[in-house]
Amino acid sequence: MSAVIHPFRAGAAINKFCAVKITAYTATAVDVIAATATTDAVIGIAQTTVVAGEDVGVCIFGETYVVANGAFTLGDLLCCVAAAGLVDTAGAAARAFGIALQTATAQNDQVKCLVGVGVGQSNA
Repeated sequence: MSAVIHPFRAGAAINKFCAVKITAYTATAVDVIAATATTDAVIGIAQTTVVAGEDVGVCIFGETYVVANGAFTLGDLLCCVAAAGLVDTAGAAARAFGIALQTATAQNDQVKCLVGVGVGQSNA
């Protein structure tokens, strides 16, 4: 499956495969930073590690890897959690951005997900 990768500008340092959100919009660029809350409106997943001011490709739809905050199961809806850009199961009141295509067993596991599926829903 292919993915839609859109260019953004990093508003702060971002790690590869972390969830990001839009933080600023100007006439010349749209800035993203690592998402840090279950209620953040995640725009997608960063495809490279970058520092502030660098361009970053973000998967806004399709298959990509994410970095897990903890264990979750294939098919779970995913959201961002408090750890910068890490993802976990979307509980009640969380804003899901995608669905897990693989099971994560521990923090910092890199697993596949499908971005853009189940958006705005939760596992609750």
